[in-house]
Amino acid sequence: EAYMPFVDSLDENCLRGNLYVSIIGGHTANTEFEALTGNSLSLLYPGVVPYQNQVKQDMPSLAKILVNQGYRTMAMHPAGAGAWSRNKVYSFFGFEEFIHEDNWEVPYEYVDAFISDACNFAEIIHRYENRDPQSPFFLFDVTIQNHGGYYGQCPIDVKVKEVNGIPAEDVGYLYDAETYLSLMKISDAAFADLVAYFEQVDRPVILCLFGDHQPSLYSDFYDAVFADRGLSDQEANLQKYIVPYVIWANSAAR
Repeated sequence: EAYMPFVDSLDENCLRGNLYVSIIGGHTANTEFEALTGNSLSLLYPGVVPYQNQVKQDMPSLAKILVNQGYRTMAMHPAGAGAWSRNKVYSFFGFEEFIHEDNWEVPYEYVDAFISDACNFAEIIHRYENRDPQSPFFLFDVTIQNHGGYYGQCPIDVKVKEVNGIPAEDVGYLYDAETYLSLMKISDAAFADLVAYFEQVDRPVILCLFGDHQPSLYSDFYDAVFADRGLSDQEANLQKYIVPYVIWANSAAR
């Protein structure tokens, strides 16, 4: 069963592919750091979180590049402002405004304990509609709906039938994987609504959606994924650091 049917259906006016990130199962801020600054964690001590340890003053970033080109810039994360020191780091990166749960303006909606992606995307639309229309606009958003762990915090709408040809009943514990995939399906539907909104906008808009990291799932799942594939431990481990991206443009941008 498809768990991202809308994203998978996008085959026109978009680019898609995969990329390697430096983390798995957590530490989202490290992917943010690499994406926004172009700097690699490979140059830093293993296990470090630059947002907390290195970023103590203004530094070059994508946001600053766009500010210099006349953009208004906004960062968004539907949680506490101080998580991973984002309230300080985003300012150092040159974001002019940071939207978090304490200055959220659309009504809260949750999936379990976290603000839903549908609510998150509604806030994006709200901020877009209330931006300065005389300037181009860059918004960097980090969602939280699908934060781990995965213990059935949503209806299980995606059932795993087999993994790598192995029947689900022979794999073992898959409840976390089914929870995660069901959450992804909820996100996919919300992203479809976001794309539908911006397709009707008469200004050029580009949406870039990419994964911060793969989830941390129970070992039964990974054992089945890599069974009889002839991969070394290193090759199998590298597969856990691949995440997808899709870049879509509306009609006005084409």
